[in-house]
Amino acid sequence: MGEPGAVSSAEAPKRAHKPRGPAGRAFVIALEVLALVIGVALAVVAFAAWRLSQGPVDLAALTPTIERLASRAGAQVQIGSAQARWLGPDRQVRIEARDIAVTDAKGASLGVTRRLVLVAPPLGLALGRPSIRRIEAEGGLLHAAINARGDLEVGLGPAP
Repeated sequence: MGEPGAVSSAEAPKRAHKPRGPAGRAFVIALEVLALVIGVALAVVAFAAWRLSQGPVDLAALTPTIERLASRAGAQVQIGSAQARWLGPDRQVRIEARDIAVTDAKGASLGVTRRLVLVAPPLGLALGRPSIRRIEAEGGLLHAAINARGDLEVGLGPAP
């Protein structure tokens, strides 16, 4: 059976590993909290992906945030309505905004469009750094330019 005097695994005393001292307990609690946060984040992402796959999601609650992020110094963006939809095979998110108006600080119109569609990967949107894959506009004037840093700038209305 084995070497004389050896203890089989069935006969070996079972020892539960217990953390030693307050630092060990704190470490275990921190790991449990981290696991809980990761689990909740995965559940939120899974729910969001499922909900987007069911059809368009109205972004009325997020419209003020989108307007604030889209506005720049000296220009205000106003959006009538916005929706998001999951483009399953492409694994992209399609955001459609309607009735968009851009005004300067004095309220003068800089541009208007009936519909603007942006398509971007969901991870970039979730991290607040979207990498736009496609832009569609209907009923308005758009301009695009490469700035001094080499970034593409796109806006409503004529080029500044």
